[in-house]
Amino acid sequence: MGHLRTGRFAIYEGQHYSHGSVVRFKDDYLYVTRQEAGTVEVGGVTTPARHVVDLQHEPVAVWVKVVDGWSKNGNWGGHLQVDCATNKGCWIEGSNRGWAYAYSSKYGPISFVDKGDWYEIRQGGIDGAPMTIQDNYLRFVSGAEPSHFNIRD
Repeated sequence: MGHLRTGRFAIYEGQHYSHGSVVRFKDDYLYVTRQEAGTVEVGGVTTPARHVVDLQHEPVAVWVKVVDGWSKNGNWGGHLQVDCATNKGCWIEGSNRGWAYAYSSKYGPISFVDKGDWYEIRQGGIDGAPMTIQDNYLRFVSGAEPSHFNIRD
């Protein structure tokens, strides 16, 4: 798991990649689509709500690449540059009161702290503010319990 990525990758919440767990843009902010508990009927079939996402109304996954990267003891990071059609070339950072956002200028780096089968994502270095999810939006909050993330190459 813990090695610096040299190609582009997507970030998702939790341990299982799904359309609902992948990080996307919403008005240039990063967010995940979380489904409520319960069931939904789709085409006459009852399905757990957490597995159903209306994909025609969801933007594509955010793909990023690391620029000016570093790696040490399984942890790694650098400046995250958007590498997909939406906001291509922008930089991901949390300077706006911690909200993860696409900026046109490069700001501070982001670190991926290896936790075995998931990552903590932190603003700046490995001791920086952890990334959390608040109302589906990604936010760096100092002292908060970090959310669990993974990546897909």
